[in-house]
Amino acid sequence: MNAYSEDLRKKIVEAVERDMPKIEAARTFGVGFFSLKRYVATYRAGRSLPPKKRPGSKPKLDEGVWKLLEADLEERATATLPQRREFSWRACEVEASASTICRVLKRLGWTEKRSVRATERDDWLRAEWRVMVTGAESERDHIGARRWCNPSQYRPSSGSSGQL
Repeated sequence: MNAYSEDLRKKIVEAVERDMPKIEAARTFGVGFFSLKRYVATYRAGRSLPPKKRPGSKPKLDEGVWKLLEADLEERATATLPQRREFSWRACEVEASASTICRVLKRLGWTEKRSVRATERDDWLRAEWRVMVTGAESERDHIGARRWCNPSQYRPSSGSSGQL
């Protein structure tokens, strides 16, 4: 959440100084009661009211790197995270971890998921892929190849008549 502006803080303090109850001022301005108390105490102590800087270190990847990464995403949609790290280093001389790059990509709305030729719902393409992988002539041959690959699955038990 962003900090409240200095202008709003001054208005809050002025309202409380005009004898408006603190709880009512907090509701009127939509701020927390303890934030309001802190602003009033700061004002009465003679200190300034502008918001302080956010804590923490500056982000490694600034707006320029984000824009370059976004352009790279459009150009090379299938690049891996290590390739994107190298791109950020070569383009901006910014060394970022794979996790940092992944977070940026997520914030840009991209996922690591890649589109594949045969989806789970496309049975014809799946059957074609199976034929290509096994070298079988048809889906029926593929089923035979599967049995051949794992014969223990289709062996008759010791009590059966020996038929499949």
